[in-house]
Amino acid sequence: MTSTTGNNFNSKNPSLYAARTGYDLTTGWGSPRGSNTITALTAFGTNDFILYPSQGSVTVVQGCVGTTVIQAAPMNGFSGAIAYTISGLPSGVSASFNPATVTTQGSILTLTVGSTAAIGTNNVTITATSGALTHALNVSLAVAPPIPGATQVSLAPYFNLAGVFTDGTTFGSGIDGVGAGFSASLIGPRPSLRNVPFTLGTANANNVITGTGQTITLPGGNYTTLELLMIAVNGNQANQTFTVTYTDNSTTVIAQKRERLVHAAELRGRIDG
Repeated sequence: MTSTTGNNFNSKNPSLYAARTGYDLTTGWGSPRGSNTITALTAFGTNDFILYPSQGSVTVVQGCVGTTVIQAAPMNGFSGAIAYTISGLPSGVSASFNPATVTTQGSILTLTVGSTAAIGTNNVTITATSGALTHALNVSLAVAPPIPGATQVSLAPYFNLAGVFTDGTTFGSGIDGVGAGFSASLIGPRPSLRNVPFTLGTANANNVITGTGQTITLPGGNYTTLELLMIAVNGNQANQTFTVTYTDNSTTVIAQKRERLVHAAELRGRIDG
């Protein structure tokens, strides 16, 4: 328990350190925090690296693809090549690293979940090896079923903008008009969110839709929810609306919720084509 009273002032040094809650320089007790402290501490010792993922848990719907970036942070001048392997994958799930051997950059772990993969949560183990150094970390992989009765709408005929590109590709205005785009490797060809699979368009070609007031035909059937995968460009897409028109010409207006990347709109009635 650290004292919160007292100091180590003296006549020659009248402005040293006063005690306080947490780590204080009067007693040396407590836990120092902060990136500068960590950097200072890692400047001493054996050359090594620290392993960590961009996401410690990944949820993927059956038939879809999930990704996470495995990063190795070098310590004490470490600069060796690191090779990655994975173990503990459940049946029906495959994995790949890109690249499989790295030096300082991260490696993208792609988890491809088959349509018959067992539903449930598993800990998969990523092992990183560089010479005599070996480190391992666990990533939680949850395999989820798709929403029963869900029907995907093909948007390929409506693509009017290129926004997803393979790494290293040179492109023009991109998705925001000033050169930004999504990495095809990071987002994957078939991501899932909220147990909804989304099939993306071909990289480096028109593969997203920018709204121009166009009409998109929906499949016929009885549905209660419309799931849209959306992005905001430069933060200026708040309060947009979408109108669903039924075969009897009745409509439902969906108001976009601000600062949401995915919006589930509860629909009343039937979508009959």
